[in-house]
Amino acid sequence: MTTRQFIESRLLVVFAIFALTAPLLAQVHFEYPAPRYPELRDVETAADLLDIARPIVTRENRAESGFLVGWGIKPGFRVLLAVDSEYDRRVIDALEMAIREAGAKPDVLFLDYHSFHLPIKPAEGAREIDQFEHRVESPKLFVKKYVEAVAQYHVVINGGGGANPPHAGYSWGGIPWKTLDEFISGTADYPAEIVEALDEKVWQTVLSARKVRITDPEGTDISWTVSREEHEEAVRRRGGRDILYRGHIMSHPFLEVKNALDAKGVIAGVANHTGFFPRIEVYIDNNQVTRIEAGGSYGERWKAMLEKYKDIQWPDMPGPGIGWLWEVAIGTNPKSARPANVMIQPSRVISWERARTGVIHWGIGLTGARTTAAGEVSQTEWAKQNNLPTGHFHVHTYFNTFEIETEDGQTIKLIDKGHLTALDDPEIRKIAAKYGDPDEVLREAWIPAIPGINVEGDYERDYAADPGGWVRKEHEEAYGEWLAKHYQ
Repeated sequence: MTTRQFIESRLLVVFAIFALTAPLLAQVHFEYPAPRYPELRDVETAADLLDIARPIVTRENRAESGFLVGWGIKPGFRVLLAVDSEYDRRVIDALEMAIREAGAKPDVLFLDYHSFHLPIKPAEGAREIDQFEHRVESPKLFVKKYVEAVAQYHVVINGGGGANPPHAGYSWGGIPWKTLDEFISGTADYPAEIVEALDEKVWQTVLSARKVRITDPEGTDISWTVSREEHEEAVRRRGGRDILYRGHIMSHPFLEVKNALDAKGVIAGVANHTGFFPRIEVYIDNNQVTRIEAGGSYGERWKAMLEKYKDIQWPDMPGPGIGWLWEVAIGTNPKSARPANVMIQPSRVISWERARTGVIHWGIGLTGARTTAAGEVSQTEWAKQNNLPTGHFHVHTYFNTFEIETEDGQTIKLIDKGHLTALDDPEIRKIAAKYGDPDEVLREAWIPAIPGINVEGDYERDYAADPGGWVRKEHEEAYGEWLAKHYQ
């Protein structure tokens, strides 16, 4: 055999091996579930949305039900629908039409967005610091003043989340769907029976915990001990709810139970309620921030806030400062998704994604509004009286594994690689079967794409330094045609 024949024979072997293995090489296996996006239908007019709007209007109003929205509107009711000017008018028109169909009389009030919110860039995570530092009048308080000064209503509808101000003589409903895609992605009209069953299942699992450990491939690894008695005390102190909170399950009772202070570890991520930032690491010891690393301007400004207020004692907090971990909240609606147009419109925020099953949003700082005993001054009022801020900062994590050790030594995965395991429970599947194929009814509508975790790429190089840039491209590929048609 000549040298040339030898080389050619070896090349044939190499090519044959490549041909056999190429399909295998192309099938890169990822440990975490592949990206997924909600199927968004075409909408020509507001009337196309009435099938979603009608059940919201008539469904029972349970203010404690978190993201399960119903307004309980009946014939003859006077209704105030108050939204800021950035809400999608197609959604508002459809809801107004459905209210009139129900025999009620709606007034629609549009509040100027810029009167209540600071100028921002699209999906800018540092906006949370702006909101903390620069306090403007709450839209909810403005609406409350308007209602009390102008007219009597049976139902007032305003606000996308958070606590409502004290009110009497009318019910208060939320309206969390600011964008068209949020409204049609399957969350707004998701069966109430399923959401409430999921909430109950998750809450009972949370109550069984004695030790908790949560990890996430972006770097989160944190643990704490807890007891059923501490969770039940937290429920009692937060107004006697059956679950803290529906659609937003609070899996850590810190705020109300002063001795539950042993959380230790790190929380890492690239997103909060208002947008994205370079990957941040927030180190926690005894439930308090000990240091923050990276995070770009969000991280630097957060550290500055910790230093500025380190010696001030707020009511209900176990010590001075604003670095307390108190919110570890689990979403329980499988159809929730990150807004499709969040990267192209400055007013859009990404907070709606936190409602999706298995997503955790971590709240670090000071507690939000809460019920107080007679004669007590709420933390919000105290802060106002002392010209001080109140609030907290967030980190979202998506592919969590939430492990619980029970009192009898069992290990339960409440969340497994971002998947809420209650979705697989036979009782939940039986309920879901009333509404269609349970595999589809309970299927998560949205799973984000993160390089090196569930799609090809390098996490540090392609994502961690500029997650917003990655998400912009991701959304152009996933939603570009639909966005071009529905958002001119």
